[in-house]
Amino acid sequence: MLYIEQQSSDISTLFRKGLITDVIIKSVLLISFMGLIKIYQNQVPVMGISIALLVFSLLLLAIQYVFYRQVAGIEDPLQDTRTLLKNKIDYFYKKYTRAIVIAALTNPLLVLSGFLYYFYLKYGSVRPLDTIDIMVFGSAIALSFVISVAAQFYQYRFHVKQLEESLEELEQDTIDEQMIQTWKQKRVRLVLFAVLALVLGLMIFAYIVILQ
Repeated sequence: MLYIEQQSSDISTLFRKGLITDVIIKSVLLISFMGLIKIYQNQVPVMGISIALLVFSLLLLAIQYVFYRQVAGIEDPLQDTRTLLKNKIDYFYKKYTRAIVIAALTNPLLVLSGFLYYFYLKYGSVRPLDTIDIMVFGSAIALSFVISVAAQFYQYRFHVKQLEESLEELEQDTIDEQMIQTWKQKRVRLVLFAVLALVLGLMIFAYIVILQ
């Protein structure tokens, strides 16, 4: 019982930390887009895009803050373990998937910001883009979102599955040391998958930059 309570609390903390990390990155993006607005003030179309990205990031930031408050609010110490697990599973299935999609949008925003700074440092402005450029940049932005959302959904499903298994084992009273070790091994594999996804994303971004 104690291990399940700890496991449940750890998973909720993990989700909260994920939201905090996303909020921090989006906050940095706000500063980044402010910088782009400043350096592209003589290039009105790019400045307009930067302003739009700033407003969009601010909106996403506000939504993620709401999700953070919700996740923090479901950790009720007065509830028994079974009720708490059921409430968490219900919340994560019904609402948290939207937080994942919003978090995954951070990557395309980072890519866009990076490209705009890259163009400024290399050319002093955004040079005219041909069809190949548009396809390359569009693919990079799309891939950054797909990789991010796939990795986060994989982690999300893994942790929610752990909550479901914990509830099932608790109700059947069949938790043993072997089950605990299995959960720990799965968590190690999850970390390795997350690292692989991060490395792959960085490699794709570096490859696109080298092409320019």
